[in-house]
Amino acid sequence: MLVQDATRFLLRHYRTLATWPLQTYSSAVIFSPQASFVRNNNLDKVPTWLRKLPKLDDVWASLIQTLAGHSGSVWTVAFSPDGKQIASGSADKTIKLWDATTGDLQKTLAGHLGCVRAVAFSRDSKQIASGSTDETIKLWDTRTGDLQKTLVSYSGWVRTIAFSLDGKQIVSGSDHETIKLWDTRTGDIQKTLVGHSGSVWTVAFSLDGKQIASGSADETIKLWDATTGDLQKTLVGHWSWVTAVAFSLDSKQIASGSADETIKLWDATTGDLQKTLVGHSGWVKAVAFSPDGKQIASGSADKTMKLWNTTTGDLQKILTGHSDSISAIAFSLDGIQIVSGSSDKTIKLWDTRISNFQKILVGHSGWVTAVAFSPDSKQIASGSNDRTIKLWDTTTGDFRKTLVNYSSSIWAIAFSLDSKQIASGSDDGTIKLWDIKTGDLQKTLIGHSSSVRAIAFSLDGIQIASGSSDKTIKLWDTRTGDLQKILAGHSGWVTAVAFSPDGKQIASGSDDRTIKLWDITISLKVPKFLGSSLGSHFTFLEWQNIKTSEPVTSLRFSTNGRCLVTNIGEIKIENTLTQGFDFESSNNLWVGNQWVSYGAVPIFLLPTDFESQCYDVRGDQVTIGLRNGRVLSFDIDCMSLNSIYKTSA
Repeated sequence: MLVQDATRFLLRHYRTLATWPLQTYSSAVIFSPQASFVRNNNLDKVPTWLRKLPKLDDVWASLIQTLAGHSGSVWTVAFSPDGKQIASGSADKTIKLWDATTGDLQKTLAGHLGCVRAVAFSRDSKQIASGSTDETIKLWDTRTGDLQKTLVSYSGWVRTIAFSLDGKQIVSGSDHETIKLWDTRTGDIQKTLVGHSGSVWTVAFSLDGKQIASGSADETIKLWDATTGDLQKTLVGHWSWVTAVAFSLDSKQIASGSADETIKLWDATTGDLQKTLVGHSGWVKAVAFSPDGKQIASGSADKTMKLWNTTTGDLQKILTGHSDSISAIAFSLDGIQIVSGSSDKTIKLWDTRISNFQKILVGHSGWVTAVAFSPDSKQIASGSNDRTIKLWDTTTGDFRKTLVNYSSSIWAIAFSLDSKQIASGSDDGTIKLWDIKTGDLQKTLIGHSSSVRAIAFSLDGIQIASGSSDKTIKLWDTRTGDLQKILAGHSGWVTAVAFSPDGKQIASGSDDRTIKLWDITISLKVPKFLGSSLGSHFTFLEWQNIKTSEPVTSLRFSTNGRCLVTNIGEIKIENTLTQGFDFESSNNLWVGNQWVSYGAVPIFLLPTDFESQCYDVRGDQVTIGLRNGRVLSFDIDCMSLNSIYKTSA
């Protein structure tokens, strides 16, 4: 057990240990399970300024590593038969080769002019075949990364590809409703198999080399003689596109996945339907048999991977961690690992032997897009693209309440100063006010023409400022729900808003790479002279403009109101004429680029799969919302950090 724990620790944190060795205790140790031997024997070395550590699983979860590097959706993944490499194909037009043990990126194969929709290794692991929307198939040398051949004979996307067991043939399927057999040595087409009446989404060779199975948008699976190309059987039972097929290792069974959200098991000899596995809530985009034939893994648009018992059809395990559709899955040859590729642009490695355990602050089924502390620090609110808001106890992490009244994703959350109300903003352009105690919806504020991306209460609770992808900030009266005024000037989405401590200013951040400061005391007087109706729709220009190097996705005023703490660091307001940044006197916590920083100093690194989507800071406490649906909470002793940095200076 100790060896296994140490191995999992090294695999889980390999990149941190190799690249940032000084983060071993503040990043690697604290992001290991509660019962981990390595964690518990090194807690005394965790920096003392980390007063409250995030609560994780009791034991190691199924997820081993997250491989990040593609800039587009990962459409396809494959283990090499020798178990040493993983290949991934992406919408970024590249194939990447990864070390299956360490997760290191070994090579990037570039040459396709379109999305790479399919990759497959030859049996000897020396070649990769890739299929693309550029209507070509390419053969690559896995050791050198060199392009060996380009096979061209399609007038449609190459959606799927597979090697025969002896490596002498490739079978491919396309949008052109045809399946083609190729000679890998010459690159010549040997046969064209015609019979489907829709795009061919998936093909597979049986391991005995006798059959080819194909799945199509025509809702059927077809079985072909791999030698003659003759159609043997058509399997009918799905009522939507067949998006995945796989043979069992003994070639006796076929598993198929479909957009009808089911997996079906078929007898490869008779074509009879044996079972139907039901449980996904989205397209089944990928299926694979374990090498021993006892399990099927299925990946879905519902962002989950499920493991099934092939004999009974029972659901054994649900693996969660991807933040978007799972497009591809493959078992390692020993059956211990599964690799998955997703539209979230990542590849994940899983251990099939380990079950997932319920985590603290886990409940969302989508990205956590907004988090906020209550001013009394007793609660955390989190919003998600699963269309819910959840309330959590800050001390225990216990779930308290779900607020549901949305038809679209929630992007912004704020507490009133008395902690009695929550304001939330959504993709539907509305702001909703909620009673925290009862969970009741109090008001819906309508006025934005697009998604509400930022929200803030004034300190007296009388006003709300909202920022939107319609490029405006709107001020609202919380008592009546009336729109008071519109602030316009950004050329991009308004992604962050904040009131100054004295309530006289609003700061707004945008993806146009500017921060704008607005004087609301002057603009509030306008309705008195123009009438409330005209005054509310009168727009105002900012009185200060600060250019930034990156989009601003979060900001707040420092306690003294002289600085803005943002996702790109701290900005001193007095210095705006020179557009300068003042880090020297920083004493604020912020989150950016996977680091939690204190002023200019990065203090600890989040794991790759803990991708930060949003965060909030309340004194020494930091809460971070992640794309994987989790909410993390830390307690950091800033006074201790101050003394450390003053001493080192």
